[in-house]
Amino acid sequence: MSLQVPFAKLPMELQGVGGGRYLITREDNRDLKQGYMAVIYRARTADTNTLLALKTIWRIKEAGSLEMENWKKAARQFNHEINTLEKLKNIHGIVQVRDRGQYEELPWYVMEFIEGPDISTGLKGKSLYVQVRILRKLVKALSLAHQKGIVHLDLKPANILLAGGEEPIILDFGISKVVELAWETISMSTGIFGTPRYMAPEQFGNPSKTSTDLHQMDIWAIGVLFYEILVSIHPLGIIEDDTYNQMVHKILHNEVKDLSSFGKEVDRALAEICHRALSKEKSHRYHNAAEMFQDLNQWETANFNKCILLAEEYIGYQHWQEAQKSVLEAHRWSPYHPKIKEYLTRALSGQFKMPLSIEWLEKISPELLSFWLKTRHATPPKSLAKIHYIHNEPPYFIAVDAMRGMPLKEFLTQREAKGGAAILTGAEIVHLIATLQETIIYAHNNNLYLPGLQMDNICCELNAQHVEAFQMWGIGFRGQVPGDTLRAVREIVKASLCDENVALDPQVDELLRQSGSVAEIRRSLEQWVAREQQEDLI
Repeated sequence: MSLQVPFAKLPMELQGVGGGRYLITREDNRDLKQGYMAVIYRARTADTNTLLALKTIWRIKEAGSLEMENWKKAARQFNHEINTLEKLKNIHGIVQVRDRGQYEELPWYVMEFIEGPDISTGLKGKSLYVQVRILRKLVKALSLAHQKGIVHLDLKPANILLAGGEEPIILDFGISKVVELAWETISMSTGIFGTPRYMAPEQFGNPSKTSTDLHQMDIWAIGVLFYEILVSIHPLGIIEDDTYNQMVHKILHNEVKDLSSFGKEVDRALAEICHRALSKEKSHRYHNAAEMFQDLNQWETANFNKCILLAEEYIGYQHWQEAQKSVLEAHRWSPYHPKIKEYLTRALSGQFKMPLSIEWLEKISPELLSFWLKTRHATPPKSLAKIHYIHNEPPYFIAVDAMRGMPLKEFLTQREAKGGAAILTGAEIVHLIATLQETIIYAHNNNLYLPGLQMDNICCELNAQHVEAFQMWGIGFRGQVPGDTLRAVREIVKASLCDENVALDPQVDELLRQSGSVAEIRRSLEQWVAREQQEDLI
């Protein structure tokens, strides 16, 4: 039998039944991913140029009647794979089908393009809590598939990719591996489909086809994967050089070695979860992925509770640094728990002997780190909120002086609501420009960028209904780095002296345009305010 590449002439365009148009170019497909029966191309949407993966089966040529019948069977099984994946739409952790179609009797479908290593490669070197969290996400996705009555039956590292390094995505769900192995001698002679290294013992006999039996086959594969992640050894001693018969013999006759027998410390409760997934006695094995997910979840919760209780105790004894360490350890187990931010705030506030705001960031930029490193031993102006601490790994956060007063924009809105104009008075604008100049001089003397130099990051400390002082809150870690500091100051002044109902004084507009420095703006504003006050007296 002769197999040929499905799409020999590139570039080409395919039309999906969902109405999408997909372009396949030679440039995108210099390294095709090829299986025994399937081929995966890189494709792009014709309208948005979004990169997707397009999967189809080999083209057949010069085949006898038996071979052609096998090819047609493979095509039917491939269509079943597509139908299976379409039933699993909107399940996070399972590759999502976007569209499907047919080209010269070849069925195909497009799915999201997953960038990342397989789960085995991706978990190497990661800490235990990250490994367990990723495994829990994987088991949750599998549980949702099981609830829809769908099993995988060929779970292995190659079929699970880590998108972004920490999001497991299951590929080839359902029947796809049967399609590919239909051409192998092993499957033709034994009727057994799958990857032996990750197959349960009962798959080599005549397993019953109840949903529990099928679910438990997937659980076994997860158990093998989990075991290999923990100790880098197959639970039944299978090695790469083993033949098919040797693998089957070990699976049927070897016993799972206790995880503690390899001289590597493994949490006992975690080992019990792994061993239960690998029980040859099916009555002792997890009946479904939901049970395993619940145990993994409880294990993480127990570790979280230990750390958070310890942090609470340290806070009670005012051991601030130890409390902080315990909270960060708790974050590893339950990163979004509300107590994390509460306890971390308390620990940092006690450590720095002052109220703090904690700004959680998705990533720490080089500019922010540079700003902190240059200023952490310096004494900033009182008007500039100081950054006390940066934690530059998940959870990314900074500890900074608490915001004083209220945001300038909010204050002006309230002033307008009470019947006034949403602008600063002359005295207030002079005070503001003095604060801005003080901040800029400090930054210049310390060779600092000033990200966040904008009205949104200015706060007002009030005395009655007037501004007594301004605070530059967030300078250094909020907003964009201004390309022109002078321009940023001009915009702040304009926004503070005019609104929809009050036009900017022509004199102020002129002095802002003519001033070549912040110092000149300050002098000009002070002179303008003095003239205004003198005219009011007259």
